[in-house]
Amino acid sequence: MITSFDKVNLKHLRTVIDLALAPIAEEHGIQIRLGSCSFSDSTARAKLEFSVLKNGVVVDMYAEAFKRSAEFLGMKPEDLGREFINGEAYRLVGYNSRCLKFPFLGVRLSDLKTYKLSENFVRRGLGYTPNYE
Repeated sequence: MITSFDKVNLKHLRTVIDLALAPIAEEHGIQIRLGSCSFSDSTARAKLEFSVLKNGVVVDMYAEAFKRSAEFLGMKPEDLGREFINGEAYRLVGYNSRCLKFPFLGVRLSDLKTYKLSENFVRRGLGYTPNYE
């Protein structure tokens, strides 16, 4: 029984909730995941994110934003989902135009965590010329 919230029990609770939501997501052919969470001792608030799957690939707003912006960024829409190595192996999964310093989203393949990446980091990894200013 949880008497107060902390990082440890919320991390465990997140795992339990993700497992409980998995059958619902599978039944409807979507991805459901618990997003960011904020908490105090007595309350916790989390965002629940729903994403459509197309051909088994999650299509979220950041992936769509990358496809729309790819040519403007000097890249190709097909670069979405590409894996690259820049120190470690990453997969490009999206673009957030509202983030100026780290607008790209990439999944580090070693731990499957999503990271915010700079434009030059991604461009170097994908073999494009970096845009130094």
